Amino acid sequence: MQTLQAIQVSEVECDPDLKTTKDNVAGQVAPSSLKTYASDLRHFVYWIADHDLTLQSLSRDDLVTYSIYLGETYAKAIASCMWAVVRRLLDSCRGR
Repeated sequence: MQTLQAIQVSEVECDPDLKTTKDNVAGQVAPSSLKTYASDLRHFVYWIADHDLTLQSLSRDDLVTYSIYLGETYAKAIASCMWAVVRRLLDSCRGR
């Protein structure tokens, strides 16, 4: 299993909509889940930045690519949890 170096979100050029939505999603979870959500959201933000994408430019193909990446990189349960966090982030974006 591969792990990414921990990063601070401030190190990533985040478009304002993504940062706001990420902060909103992280603020909705139980304190016991906050660390995991924050880590999974940072991971997704890092992946978006690494692929020169923005929240607005994400396509279905990009999301499929990220999902495949998670499945190939992490154990099934971890990948599933990380994907659930991304879905929650995207659902939150859609609900704005």
